[in-house]
Amino acid sequence: MFGVVPKSIWQKTNPPDENNLCTWAMRCLLIEDGDRLILIDNGIGTKQDARFLSHYYLHGEDTLLKSIHTAGYSPADITDMFLTHLHFDHCGGGVTKVGDSLALTFPNATYWSNEDQRVFDVELEGKPWLSSYDIVASTGGRYTAETISSTTMIDDGSVTIR
Repeated sequence: MFGVVPKSIWQKTNPPDENNLCTWAMRCLLIEDGDRLILIDNGIGTKQDARFLSHYYLHGEDTLLKSIHTAGYSPADITDMFLTHLHFDHCGGGVTKVGDSLALTFPNATYWSNEDQRVFDVELEGKPWLSSYDIVASTGGRYTAETISSTTMIDDGSVTIR
């Protein structure tokens, strides 16, 4: 979970369970802005196989899709999917496994990310990977990678992004 940081350091604040796994919290932000419904990050998703999940055990009944439904929306209502970066725990929920294929979880959304993320996600330790960009593009989605700037203001629990 913490890469090259020794377990003796991180286990003090994040103790692992009997299987040497840590609890993860993946919190996404849903923003209502006029006729736009913007989701910032989309968590780990559900397309991973048993081997993958043996390293990242997900427990509990809460899911992003349940939270979206609780807020009164469906995945098709999301207009913009903003990915802060392309680590699997931030963008893994952008596509869903349907049989042997992948489909966009948010089919009407434009997926946004920083242009440097495409390069970052294509290679891992010198080996080519299927990036989130490639997955979104192969399922017919819109993926916009550009450098953008924003200002975030937090006031009394409200968040404003401009």
